[in-house]
Amino acid sequence: MPPIPATESLQHAERLTSHRDHAMLDCGLVSSLTSMLGRGRRRVNVQLYRTDIDDELLHITQTASCNGVEQDHNEYLCEPETLPEAMQRAISLHVFHTEIQQEGRRSMHCCWFPVVADNRLLACIEIRCSRALSMRQLQMIHGMLGLYRNYLQLLNYSQHDSLTGLLNRKTFDDSLERILLNTPLLPPRDNEQRHPEDSVGNSWLAILDIDHFKRINDQYGHLFGDEVLIQVARLMRRLCRRTDKLFRFGGEEFVIVIQQIGENDVARLLERLRATVEQNPIPQVGQITLSIGYTQLHPDDQASVALGRADHALYHGKQHGRNQVNRYETLLAQGEVCTPLLHDDVTLF
Repeated sequence: MPPIPATESLQHAERLTSHRDHAMLDCGLVSSLTSMLGRGRRRVNVQLYRTDIDDELLHITQTASCNGVEQDHNEYLCEPETLPEAMQRAISLHVFHTEIQQEGRRSMHCCWFPVVADNRLLACIEIRCSRALSMRQLQMIHGMLGLYRNYLQLLNYSQHDSLTGLLNRKTFDDSLERILLNTPLLPPRDNEQRHPEDSVGNSWLAILDIDHFKRINDQYGHLFGDEVLIQVARLMRRLCRRTDKLFRFGGEEFVIVIQQIGENDVARLLERLRATVEQNPIPQVGQITLSIGYTQLHPDDQASVALGRADHALYHGKQHGRNQVNRYETLLAQGEVCTPLLHDDVTLF
């Protein structure tokens, strides 16, 4: 196979670093590797696995074949123990691993490249091809993965709240747009139950507000206020599903985008979150509570409109005793709230 021209490698690097979110960065990496490795080969398949923020699960984020056509853009949950043993070894040891495997009458050269930073696994790239990779190609792959690793760390830093580790406000619009355009159906976690009435999945947006948070800051100081925020974020991660998107909007406000779940299950999830926060007092501070408002998302929703609906439900709860969960559509049907204007101001800041 002829060497890859330096100008082409630079073009791939330039395209890779032009993306501003994880999904497009992953897609760009897989597409570049497939393009650079696919010439003159009968079969090349590149697959990318990326860890979530808690290092507990891997996502299959992108896979492509040798013709450069993306076969699957969706994100799927993947338990590490279900991965091939060779890949598990590469991940656990944080070292490159290669071996030959038989697929019917064909021999496939399989390589696994862990992407590691500060002894933490960020991702793993699997490459399967009909011919062994040359030293030049291995060097090229390691160079692309180094670029991907550095840029992924920059994205993680820029897209996450430094205190809680949740996604930040500026990533919300892009995340919501992507969810509304294409929400994949993902399997539930082992500890999640699905009910017959919830067989049709929907997407929802919830706004969470810590009750009397200003009083906590004034009485105990901002260090204890920060501890409250960290505790709430920790409980959100523990109780929400891995497919849900968790955001800190600033101050004491949080937003959750909950995907592919029925209306009864989303109500149970948010009520469980409210009750768990209430039942877990903070040392020195004591009991804290949440008010939650939520709404169903629609394909033609705008971020400001969806936030406005959820905020109306949140405000209703604040005005009627706090420490409760309210759904906008239910309140609207009961005449408790009005339809928000298209450019209604959302009181999140």
